[in-house]
Amino acid sequence: MACVLRFISLQHRCCNLSLALAIVYLCTIVSTVIGSDAGPEKPEASLNGKSQRFLFHYHVMITGLPPNSNAALWVPMATSDEHQTVTVRNVALPGPYRITKDTQFGNSMFFMKAAADANGQIPIAVDYVIRRLEVTPESGGELTTYDCKHYLRPNRLVPLGGKPLELLPHKSFIGTSRDTVRKIYDVVDQHVQYDKPAGGAWGRGDAVWVCDSRFGNCSDFHSLFISLCRSHGVPARFRIGFPIGPQPKGKSGGYHCWAQFAEGNRWLSVDISEADKNPDRKDYYFGHLPPDRVSFSTGRDLILEPEQACGPVNFFVYPHVEIDGKLYSGLETDFAFEVVN
Repeated sequence: MACVLRFISLQHRCCNLSLALAIVYLCTIVSTVIGSDAGPEKPEASLNGKSQRFLFHYHVMITGLPPNSNAALWVPMATSDEHQTVTVRNVALPGPYRITKDTQFGNSMFFMKAAADANGQIPIAVDYVIRRLEVTPESGGELTTYDCKHYLRPNRLVPLGGKPLELLPHKSFIGTSRDTVRKIYDVVDQHVQYDKPAGGAWGRGDAVWVCDSRFGNCSDFHSLFISLCRSHGVPARFRIGFPIGPQPKGKSGGYHCWAQFAEGNRWLSVDISEADKNPDRKDYYFGHLPPDRVSFSTGRDLILEPEQACGPVNFFVYPHVEIDGKLYSGLETDFAFEVVN
C-alpha cells in the first residue's frame, strides 16, 4: 500500500515527464532523503526582510542514448547562502552518487556514472524546500582576498577591454565604485534590449556578441555588465539559477541569471534584464533582488569535480553529461515550483 501511495504522489509531481521516468524513479533508482547542507531551516523570527518559501523540483530526463550505454553525470546542487536556506528533500538518481564541490567557485554538485535503460534514457530528480530572502544592499556577503583577485580576471566570453569598453571609456566618469557601476548598469540597459528571437545566437553570455547584436537574454546582459565592471577595476561575478513565478505554483521553463559587484568589502546585486523588462523598477534592481528565484551556481568557465573531459563549462545550471569524454546535450527538462508560505 505504501508503495502504491508513493507512486501516486510521484505521478503528481512528475506529470509532465514521461511515464517511463515515473516508473524508473519508483522502481530502479537510488532514492534518499538528506538534510540541508547548512543545518536545519531558520525559524521565521530570524528572517530579515521579505521572504518566500517554496518547493522546487529539478527533474531532467537524458534521452536518445544508445541502450545500456554509460554516461558520466554532474548535476548542479542548490545550497544555502546568505540569501537562501536550502533543504534537499529527496534525491532520486540512477545509481550511487557522491556530492562534490569545485575548487574555484565552491559550487556543489552530484556526480555519478550511470547506464541508460533499454529506451536509452537516464532520469534525474532532486526535490528541494527553499526559503529565499529579498536581497538588499545591506545583505550582501563579504568579499575575500581571493574574490578581489579572481573576479577581476576575464572569461572566455567576458573579456577585459576591447569592444565592450567602447561603450564606456575610462575617461567618461569619476566617482565612487557605486557611481561607476551605476553608470555601467545604465549603459548596458540602454544598449541592450531583452529579446530572444528563434534561431538567434543569444544566451551564450558573449559580451562582444551582445555589443554588436544589442539584444539578448539575462546571460547576455550580465556578461556585458561584468566585462565592463572588471575592465574598470571593479570585481564582478555571475550567479545563475531559476525564476519563481508570481503564481502559487507553476513551471520554471529555463534558467535566470543576475550579477554581483564589489563595493567595499561586500557584494551588491543587480538584475539588468529584469530592469529592462520593468523600467519602473530599474532603481530597485540596482542593489535589490526580490525573493523570486533560487540560486544554483556561481561563475563562468567552470572546472567541475571530478574534472570533466571536454573543457570548461560556460555556466552550470543544467546537468553536464559526457559520453566517452564528449559532451552530450540530449536533455528534456521539467523544473517546477510550488509556493508554501
